[in-house]
Amino acid sequence: MDRGVKRSPERYTARSTRRDDSAPRGGLAVTGTPARPVLLVVAHPHLAGSRVNRALVEAARGRDDVTVHDLAQARSGGRFDVAAEQRLLSAHGTYVFLHPLYWFAAPALLKAWQDEVLVEGFAHGRDGDALAGRRALVAVTAGGRADDFSPQGRHGASLRAFLLPFERTLAYCGVDVLPPFAVFGGSRLDDACLTRTVDAFRALLDRLADGAGLPEAGAAGHLGPDDLLGAVP
Repeated sequence: MDRGVKRSPERYTARSTRRDDSAPRGGLAVTGTPARPVLLVVAHPHLAGSRVNRALVEAARGRDDVTVHDLAQARSGGRFDVAAEQRLLSAHGTYVFLHPLYWFAAPALLKAWQDEVLVEGFAHGRDGDALAGRRALVAVTAGGRADDFSPQGRHGASLRAFLLPFERTLAYCGVDVLPPFAVFGGSRLDDACLTRTVDAFRALLDRLADGAGLPEAGAAGHLGPDDLLGAVP
């Protein structure tokens, strides 16, 4: 056990989660087999004010094969309902984590979620295999241009370098990590480009739900630093 990995004062074990499998939570009946293919985890603290992220979320709403989960709405009193979050993860086979890039990292909202939810006994450690074999990817919106994100570019590293800590967290929990979906120049997209971006995201969700035409999943460290599943514009 790595000393740097978050432990929880309360053990939410994979076994105890499975004992509650028959009980509906958030409209989902959790069973041993994921109830829906894709869980879209939205980690934007100000979604209503985000033109691009809001458009991507709206593209996912109403689909039978995607559950949209807004972390800002789910967090109450400065905390998440850990048991509910874990049930939601257990009810899905593929996760898409949608967030903007804030100071070369995900918003603090996502870090708080992983610290509280991905605890020992559920996501890692003894009996912590609830996420093993699931798939996940990050869908990130960045204000910079694509050529800014390279060792020779303005930011001095590829976009994957800034996403790696969260991807490694997922891989540590046994999740198969797919290359990210990236939107560059988000604050400068015109309407036509935003439409293409939304279409590309819909197509990505189709592929994730069907499991067709995807690159072979593997631990994040096995993917190239510049690999992207989709990049627009």
